[in-house]
Amino acid sequence: MASLPRLIDDFQAGIADADSKMARWAGVQDQGAGVGVLAALSSLAALWVAWRFLLRCRLALKLRRMSRTVPSLRGTLPVLGPALKLAEGAPWDTMTRWAQEYGSIYKFSLFGNVNVVLSDPSFMKEVMRTKISKYHKDVDFAYRPFLSLLGTGIVTSDGPKWRKQRNKVSAAFRIEVLSAVPGMAQRAVARLAKRLDEAEEANESMEIGEEMRHLTLQVISEALMSLTAEEADGTFAKVYMPIVVEGHKRTWNPLRRFCPLLPAWWAHIKNQRILNDYVTGIIRARWEIIRKERNQAAAATNGVAEGKGLGGTADGKDSHAHLGRKRDILDKVLDSLEPGEWGSAAVLQIRDEMKTFVLAGHETSASMLNWSLFELMGSKVLMAKVVAESEQVFGHAVPLTAPLPSAEKLRGLQFTEACLRESLRKYSLVPLVVRRCVEDTTLCEEGGTEHFIPKGCSVHLLIKGVHERPDIWPDPMRYNPDRFMETPVAPYTFLPFIDGPRNCLGQHLSLLESKVVLSLLVNRYEFSLVNANAGEPNAWMIPTIPKYGTHITTKRRSGR
Repeated sequence: MASLPRLIDDFQAGIADADSKMARWAGVQDQGAGVGVLAALSSLAALWVAWRFLLRCRLALKLRRMSRTVPSLRGTLPVLGPALKLAEGAPWDTMTRWAQEYGSIYKFSLFGNVNVVLSDPSFMKEVMRTKISKYHKDVDFAYRPFLSLLGTGIVTSDGPKWRKQRNKVSAAFRIEVLSAVPGMAQRAVARLAKRLDEAEEANESMEIGEEMRHLTLQVISEALMSLTAEEADGTFAKVYMPIVVEGHKRTWNPLRRFCPLLPAWWAHIKNQRILNDYVTGIIRARWEIIRKERNQAAAATNGVAEGKGLGGTADGKDSHAHLGRKRDILDKVLDSLEPGEWGSAAVLQIRDEMKTFVLAGHETSASMLNWSLFELMGSKVLMAKVVAESEQVFGHAVPLTAPLPSAEKLRGLQFTEACLRESLRKYSLVPLVVRRCVEDTTLCEEGGTEHFIPKGCSVHLLIKGVHERPDIWPDPMRYNPDRFMETPVAPYTFLPFIDGPRNCLGQHLSLLESKVVLSLLVNRYEFSLVNANAGEPNAWMIPTIPKYGTHITTKRRSGR
């Protein structure tokens, strides 16, 4: 009989042998599982490669179909495409020269993305109106540097959300709001006149472009939110304008977005926060005013209707106009809120809309006024016509505090408005608009040629190219306001405010404000240009502005 120690040793050896066999079996199983996982991953990788290959083949077939009618730029680089050529100057100037060489539609590849450039009115109509659902805004490409201002406002939205916002906001730009704009413009001119008079007495020049920016900011701020000139030039301008400047810098140097070591990076964040808090505070305070007015009106009519939101009246309509408070665009936007819609989300949406209107509403107007005054200073004949028209409408030597003419009489500033429109055409303040094609489609040329446009393409609407086509605008580089006095402008040939359902809501406000401002200024002053290089555009700014500013001196006209 074996001894106990030996039995224990044999038992331990048996356990060890079993463990060894189990380990060998598990190893085989693990190896088999590993092989299975590896095979599965290899299959997935092969499927992915095959799928990508098929997609590339499909894209190649689409591009081949596209190339049958759409010419490609010659002499471009792999991957980079024409990037180096575009960086040599204003990209839209280069693209316009290519349009003159290749025609009203051409394409190029840039960093792997296919870009189609259009400069024909028939194409513009299809993209902007008849096939608008197939072309969405390219927010990442065109608007990212300015999203801190635009947010989710009407400019950056698409689809049902855009349509809902558009319907609400469009009501705010109706005649009753526009009727107050000439008075706002007159008061802004009176404030500018004080500085011009001081500069004249001191025999000093002024950079009129910056003055126009402040003037138009005052007007749009009053029209939107009833801000005083001091508020517009103070808190609003001090944080808003630096945000715009930084946005332009980030457009051409995207790395600035990722450089927290730059003082400008932190200043940009701080300015965004201050501006957002400021506008939000205005909106919330205004809502409280409206709520109280509605409740007072409802109490006065002995019946507060239920289910009409905060203080709605029995018929659900605005009932506080009789209380005498001046109404602005913000009031109209708040009036459009549905019952129960007021809240944090509504405040943020309205905040973005207000900031969008400020950006779109004063930069373009200021640039339009700047270029118009520059051109008039260079032509005694044109200046004389504008002055004569101004005296016919406003009178001779009329104080800037005098009552304004009627709306009907202000419509007599036709040549002044033609000068403004010609500045918009010649200088193409917004030279380019970008859309993203979201499904395969076609564009049909006026002559009948059909061009295939594949999904995923960036579509560049070259407004500058349309504005400089000699077959549409003879002698396009000549400043000739009579173009807008002779015959009606053909559709989709004049596009400073875009066209179609997405056209600029504030275009009538901008033109009305600008023609009153320009007419009052030339009525009061003789302008002289100081710097000879004032006509050179800045290649890297939108709206297009003079690169070196517009420095002027003034002289009060006789009897003014």
